[in-house]
Amino acid sequence: MLYPYSLPPIHEYMSLISKRGLTYGVSSLVALLLVTSSLLVLPTPAHAATYNIGPGQAYPTFTSLAAGITLQPGDIVDGGGNTFNEMWTINRSGTLGNPIIFRNATVSGQNIRNNGILTNSKSNLTFSNITIKEVVYKGLVISGSTNINIDYLTLIGSGSAIYSTNSSFINVSYFTGLNNTVPFEGLLDFLAPGTDLTVNHVTISGVNKRAIYSSLTANVSLSDIEVTSSTTTVGVPVIEVKNMTSGNLTLDTINVGVTRGGTDAGNASYGININNSDGINLNAQNLNIKNNTGRGIQITDSALLPGSSLKTFDIQRNILAGVYVRDSANLVVGPGTSSYNDFGVWADGTGTINSVIEGVVANYNGTDGIDAVNGVPNWTVRYSEASYNGTAGKGLTTGSGDGFSIHDTSTASFYYNKAIGNLNTGMAHTGSSSGSIYNNTIFGNGSPGDSTMDRAGLYIPTTANPGFIVRNNIIAQNYPGDLKEYSTTSNNNLDYNNYYPINDNNFYLIFNQSPWSWTTYHTTREPHSFNANPLFVNVALSNFKLQSGSPALNTAIAVGLVRDFVGTIVPQGNIPDIGAYELSYTCE
Repeated sequence: MLYPYSLPPIHEYMSLISKRGLTYGVSSLVALLLVTSSLLVLPTPAHAATYNIGPGQAYPTFTSLAAGITLQPGDIVDGGGNTFNEMWTINRSGTLGNPIIFRNATVSGQNIRNNGILTNSKSNLTFSNITIKEVVYKGLVISGSTNINIDYLTLIGSGSAIYSTNSSFINVSYFTGLNNTVPFEGLLDFLAPGTDLTVNHVTISGVNKRAIYSSLTANVSLSDIEVTSSTTTVGVPVIEVKNMTSGNLTLDTINVGVTRGGTDAGNASYGININNSDGINLNAQNLNIKNNTGRGIQITDSALLPGSSLKTFDIQRNILAGVYVRDSANLVVGPGTSSYNDFGVWADGTGTINSVIEGVVANYNGTDGIDAVNGVPNWTVRYSEASYNGTAGKGLTTGSGDGFSIHDTSTASFYYNKAIGNLNTGMAHTGSSSGSIYNNTIFGNGSPGDSTMDRAGLYIPTTANPGFIVRNNIIAQNYPGDLKEYSTTSNNNLDYNNYYPINDNNFYLIFNQSPWSWTTYHTTREPHSFNANPLFVNVALSNFKLQSGSPALNTAIAVGLVRDFVGTIVPQGNIPDIGAYELSYTCE
C-alpha cells in the first residue's frame, strides 16, 4: 500500500520483513522510501479562487471576467447580489467533486436578449442563488453537459427557465417561477437523450404552458412541486414526463392547481401526464391535483414494471377524469381519493393489463366512479368505494352515474367494495365483459325521479360466455330493483347473495320483459341466496358493517379471499360473512 502524502506506518515495514525475509524486506523498504520521498515533492493543486464581480470590483461584468480569467475547477464566481445586463457564456468545466460555482447574481436579458446563461458541453457546474429575468427565450441553457447542480434559481417574466438537451445528472432544488410566457415545451424543459434528473422544492405560478417537461431515457425524480394559476392550453399537461426507456420515475408531494393554503387556483389542462414510457418503475405518491380542465393524472401507452404504483392522492374537480390509465400495464392505483371529477378512475384499452384499483374512494363524480372500457384485461378492483356518483361537480354536468362499471370485452375481479347511493347503478357490467363479483355491498343506488336510465343495484346484461360469477354480495334497497340481466338465460352464475329489494315484486329486471318478483326468481335461481334485511349498523351514518344479528353472518361461501374492506381477517369463524365487512368478534 502506498501513502503518498505521509510516511507509511512502521508496522507495514515489519510485516514485509516478517513475511518475505530480512533481505527482501530491507530492499522493499528502500524502494518504498524512494517512492514516498518523490511523492512528497510533487506540486499540490493551487487553492481555488473566488472572483467577486460587479460594480467597484476588478471585473464589473461577467463578460470581462470571462475575457480576463481562465476559470479552474473549484473556482467561485460571486455576483454580490448585483444585476448584470448581459448574457453569461460559461466556457470552462469543473471536475467531478470540484465544480465551478456561480452564485448570488441577477442576470437580466432586458427583454432584448434571447438567453440568460449559456453552457455548451460544459460539465461539473453549480449555479446557486441566481435570478434570471426578462429573457426572450431561455433562462439557463444546458447542452451536452453532465453533473449540473442548480439551487435557489428564480425566473421572473421570461421564457423557459431551464432548457436542457442531451444532458445527464441534472439536479434542481428550490426553483421559483413567476408569470412566465414559455415559447418552448415547458418552463423547466429537459429533452432527450439524457438521464438522471432530480427536481425538488419547486414553486411555479402563472405559466402559460407546461411547468415541467421531461423527455429523458432513464431515472427522473420530481418532488415537492407546487404549480398554481397555470393557463396551459387544452391538451397540454401542466407536468409531463415521456419517452423513458428504463429506470425509475418518482413523483412525490406534487400539488397542481391548488395552493398549500387550500385556495383553489385552477389550471387549464391536464395536471400530470406520463406517456410512452416502457420498462420503468413508477412510484407516485402524495399527489394533490385539482381544478384542471383536462384529466387530473393521465398515464398512457406505458408498459410499466410490476410493482409500479400511484397512491396517496387527492384528485378533485378535474374535467374528463381524475385518474385515467390507457394501455399501461402493471399499475396499482390507490389508496387515494378521486372525487368531484367527471370520472373518478377510468381504465382504457387492452394494454392496461394486470392493473389493480385498491383502496380508492371515488365519490361524487359527475359520471362514473370507477370504470373500464375497450377490453381491459385482468383488472382487479378491491377494497374501494364508489358512492354518490352522477352528482354534478364543479363545472360538471351529471352523467350516467354508475359506481363501478366495466364495458366491452373487459375482464375483471371485484371484491370487498362498496357502491352506495349512485344515481344510476351500483355495479354495471355490459357488452361482453366477464369476471367475478365477490363480497361487495351495493346499497341504495338508482333514482326514482329518473326513468331514462337502465339501472339496478347490480346490472349485468353481459353477452359473454361465461359471464360473471357473483357470490357473497349484499344487494339491497336499489331502484327500481336489485338485479338486472340481459335475459333469464344469461351466462352469469349467481348464488350465496343477500338481497333486500325495495319492492319484492320488482326485484329482478330483464330487457324488454316484465319484472320478476323475488319469489318467482328464487324458484329457479340462486338456491343459497336469500331475501332479508342485512341489518347494517347505521345506514344514516353510512356505517355498513353488520350487526351481530345479521342474516349475512356466517352464510357466505369461501372464495379464497383473506381480508375484508377494512383489513379484518376472513373468516372470523369457520364460515365467512356476506358483504364488504367481516364481523370481528374481538373488536365489534
